[in-house]
Amino acid sequence: MQDERDTSVPNVASIAPQHRLIEVPEELKALPGWLVWRRETAGNSGKQLKVPYYVEGGRRFGQQGSPQDRSKLTTFAIARDEAIRRNMDGVGLALLPDWGITALDFDKCVGTDGKLPHEIVEIIGSTYSEYSPSEIGIRAFVRGNFGNNKSFANDETYGFETFNTTGFVTITGNT
Repeated sequence: MQDERDTSVPNVASIAPQHRLIEVPEELKALPGWLVWRRETAGNSGKQLKVPYYVEGGRRFGQQGSPQDRSKLTTFAIARDEAIRRNMDGVGLALLPDWGITALDFDKCVGTDGKLPHEIVEIIGSTYSEYSPSEIGIRAFVRGNFGNNKSFANDETYGFETFNTTGFVTITGNT
């Protein structure tokens, strides 16, 4: 006879154990700017967004880098553990100007053959770099303040963004 009892436990979130594998360089881990993120659909457009959340709950809001914002950012280990516990899509790093680090984000640059444009290989060859969550983009981190810039991808060229003083970047650990 089969047991038909309800074995689900209310108010207990599933876990995302794949996040246990995320590793990043110590220099990035040491920054107190970590949060978690999840994919959400934007209104009627259907566009998928990567939305940042503080580990204590609630979307990241207000002036980025303000004392209130900084007080809610956390360590890499805490963000990773909360992403696991809360079944979030991943961890992210908020970029703030006093850290002297810029994230380079190359969108839609990985070819169907897995190859990258030569100029991107030259840029990322001497720094920590990883695939973005889509696996068709590359993220790299460099020392220096290169501002916040964005150029969009189109059918003929990849997109390129820099994050230095605002925003956040997702971290996959998929080098």
